[in-house]
This record gives sequence, structure tokens and C-alpha cells, in this order.
Amino acid sequence: MNELLMRWNSFAPRERLLMGGAAALIGLALLWWVAISPALAKLRAAQAAAPAVQAQLHTMRAQASEAASLRSQRVLSYDESLRALEAAVKTLGAGAALSVSNERASVSLKAVNADALAQMLSQV
Repeated sequence: MNELLMRWNSFAPRERLLMGGAAALIGLALLWWVAISPALAKLRAAQAAAPAVQAQLHTMRAQASEAASLRSQRVLSYDESLRALEAAVKTLGAGAALSVSNERASVSLKAVNADALAQMLSQV
């Protein structure tokens, strides 16, 4: 360390000034490449992705609102659920058959109108 200090002191003031400026320039370049440039790249990427993230947030809030409204609905008993399902399947006509086994219900469909099926599913 003493050798470096002695070497530094042996330089002329002008040489020390130039070497200090070069060291400062190298330090600034290193700071740019290591800290500032990557941070700016992340900031630009975040700004570009912001509209998509806002849209996703809006969708998630709508889904959370829908989930909250579904949670607040009255829960039907097993018998009420079965009667409602039977009534909904009857609206599909002869092409739909409901079979219940234990607590599991299956619906078989043959040549059922798509609009009627969509309406039944939204009801259920």
C-alpha cells in the first residue's frame, strides 16, 4: 500500500488530475452498467406491461365481486337441489336424461338444442 501511495505522490499534479478523472469516468461507466441501465430497462418494461396488468386487475376484481355475490346466495339442501336440477333437465325435452347415484347426478344429452342447453346451464 505504501508503494502505491509513494507512486501516486511521484506523479505530477496534472497527471494525478488526469488519472483521477479517468478513474471517476470508469466509476461512472461502471455505475451506469451495473445499476442505472438495468433499472431503466425494468422501468420501461413495467411501463409497457402496465395496461395489461391493469386489465388483469380489473378482471380479477370483477371475479372477486362475482365470487362474493355467489357466497352470499342461500345454500340449497340436497332435496331442493335435486328438484331444481330435475326441473332444469325437463326443460331440455326428451333428449336429456338425469340419473342420480348417491350424491352424484349425471345428465345424458342426445340431440338437445344448444340454446336450450345454454339456458339450462345458466339456470343451474
